[in-house]
Amino acid sequence: MNFYIYICLCLFGCFILANGMIRGDQTWKNYSELEAKHIELKLIQKKLAAKNSEIENEINLIKNQTSYAEKVLKDRYHKVTEDEEIVFFDDGESK
Repeated sequence: MNFYIYICLCLFGCFILANGMIRGDQTWKNYSELEAKHIELKLIQKKLAAKNSEIENEINLIKNQTSYAEKVLKDRYHKVTEDEEIVFFDDGESK
């Protein structure tokens, strides 16, 4: 008889837990959505860490190599010396 009571209590407890997972404040659906967001944020974090590493490497290059710093100024910011000129070519598509 005690065995049947124990089984009934276990089944009732399982029912309560399952009901809470389905209809409670923290449902299984909410958990799976949070888990998906967690995975997405981890991926974004890895991408940002890689980008941060690239930027740190470039900063070190600019600080330590004058020729690289001059190249960056010319390529990105169109800085020229007094004896240089920049010529921009029209691609023909802009109106």
